[in-house]
Amino acid sequence: MGKNLKGKEIGKGIRQRKDGRYEARITIKGSGKPPFSIYGTNLQQVKKQRNMYLAEVLPGIPGFDSSMSVSKWYEKWMELYKVRNLKATTIRNYEDGFRRTEEYIGYMKLVDIKPEHILDMIKKLEDEGYARTSIIQSLSVVHQMFERAAASKMIPSDPTAEVKLSVEAPGEVLAEPTEEALDVKENCLSTDESHRFLETIKGDRGDPEGSIYRYEELFLILMHTGMRIGEVLALQWRDVNFDEKYLRVYKTLNRVKLYYDKQGKKLAEPYYVTQITSPKKKKSVRIIPLPDIAIEAFLSWKEKQNQDKKVLGKKWGTGNDLLKKYPGLIFTTSTGMSYLPGNAEDECERIKNIVNKQEALEAEKEGREAEMLDVTPHSFRHTFVTRCVQSGMKPDTVGKISGHSTQKMTEYYTHLEQGYVKDEYKRYDEKYGKES
Repeated sequence: MGKNLKGKEIGKGIRQRKDGRYEARITIKGSGKPPFSIYGTNLQQVKKQRNMYLAEVLPGIPGFDSSMSVSKWYEKWMELYKVRNLKATTIRNYEDGFRRTEEYIGYMKLVDIKPEHILDMIKKLEDEGYARTSIIQSLSVVHQMFERAAASKMIPSDPTAEVKLSVEAPGEVLAEPTEEALDVKENCLSTDESHRFLETIKGDRGDPEGSIYRYEELFLILMHTGMRIGEVLALQWRDVNFDEKYLRVYKTLNRVKLYYDKQGKKLAEPYYVTQITSPKKKKSVRIIPLPDIAIEAFLSWKEKQNQDKKVLGKKWGTGNDLLKKYPGLIFTTSTGMSYLPGNAEDECERIKNIVNKQEALEAEKEGREAEMLDVTPHSFRHTFVTRCVQSGMKPDTVGKISGHSTQKMTEYYTHLEQGYVKDEYKRYDEKYGKES
């Protein structure tokens, strides 16, 4: 592996010269071309130029021709162009996207693929019941593969070039609206639902088993900041400014499956890791004002964490590698391990079941239909955005706080409560309803 002037590995065949420039030395066995070098002051640009050159010459090298299978080209394409440039979460999406298609086109030769094969693949994915967004994701991966193969002259043209899918599936307008169309709530919690959830998660403080309701503060913070669950779980104490009442969001915690090692080689057996990375979009990096209720929740949680540390002493946090790199992680288990998005989902499910069991009993007793709760960690983000809009906050401001890339995304997340809609219409009726 090549190294920079500080001794850090920067990639095979690349080194940093004493004059500060990077050099990519290219030697292609069997090509008949003499070794040569690509120079530049920007490392990423040098790597890009090297990869572009390799893409042009690969077709002339034994083993890289149009007769290779689609699956084989996917592996080589990922190795050359994607693995070193993408986050593990994005690579996982590429893997998922391609594997959905592999059954239909993976075994075929690159040169044999026609637009009809791609269209047939899409139809079969639809028949399998895959969501439109999943099919679009798969088509995007396949399109990038064939676009690169065509540019490298491995195939005469890109068979996916004219194949496009809209987000919405084609079809006629139904005579009657579906239940989904009538469900304007879309997992945004009503005032009553959020109250039921939060009251349940508080538990009975006099109950010796009250400790099972450990994460009340986490859900209060989600409710009053609109943060994504991964963003909250990546917070360190240094990210919270208690004096000026705001916090900084610039990283996210996730658990992701790894398909490649650090050298870009495909793993024989993929495995999961917990990691903290920068967010996908620039607008996700932001400052969020904190209301008093959120400040109080953070302080309450700090007391819990300090008590955990006091009980376990030096044993607290042992085995949590993330703490070495990100000391002061806020949300941890009682033993100092990282609290994960999956843990939050499980907690939501548990509390939901408690709430719904009680609601079912009360509904039966009162002779009415039960109003069942449906909640996930993401529900609190939906709820926060909706409440911001209902309070009169400008969409641009809401988008800045929530980290939405566009106003359209903010509008998508906004699902006005029917009670709010009725109140707003009542104001209209009082003002204009007497006109004739």
